[in-house]
Amino acid sequence: MGFRIWCFDPSCVPAAETIRRIREEHNWSGQECHVVSVGRLADQKRVDWLLKSWKIVVEGHYPARLWIIGDGPEEQALKKMAQDLNLGDTCQFLGPRKGIDYIAAADIVAMSTLYEGHALLPVEAMGCGKPIVANNVDGVRDSFSNGVEGFLVPLGDIAGFAARLIELINDPLLRGDMGARGLERVKAFHPSIKIKQLVDLIEQSLIS
Repeated sequence: MGFRIWCFDPSCVPAAETIRRIREEHNWSGQECHVVSVGRLADQKRVDWLLKSWKIVVEGHYPARLWIIGDGPEEQALKKMAQDLNLGDTCQFLGPRKGIDYIAAADIVAMSTLYEGHALLPVEAMGCGKPIVANNVDGVRDSFSNGVEGFLVPLGDIAGFAARLIELINDPLLRGDMGARGLERVKAFHPSIKIKQLVDLIEQSLIS
């Protein structure tokens, strides 16, 4: 297994005032659960799968909204898909924004990627105390544990992804518990720890 280079600096978590401003700007209500997806709108990220999962959430009439942060070559096709799926104002594309600010403002993070080298998004979600629902793929599964800080879903399981989102939407206590466990786990990604691991790895390589 290669060395994991991603770090998480707690100082990058936005202040409460920034979170409040974002929620007010987009009329995020405390009566609804807010799910955010952050990333480039490209085929690798399979946001189309997320939209199909969200259709299941919408059909269940759950009090939730999906916010998609980012842009890319698939943006117009994804917007058309959202329209064709009749997602209405439960799904909005907000364009490129500072992702971690919206992660901190949301309640759940969704990640439908096909693969990653080593994904930063789950680490940022944990650093903001948010549970994550993600595909169980390389570059993601090593960041958090299924059922502990979030849920890992088999690749392409649209119904399963929706079920996990619905489980978290319906259970604020579970969201809080997973978020708290994420805050504990993310401590292992602190720059000081990662730098020490890198130094130890270099020293071991020189000795051998």
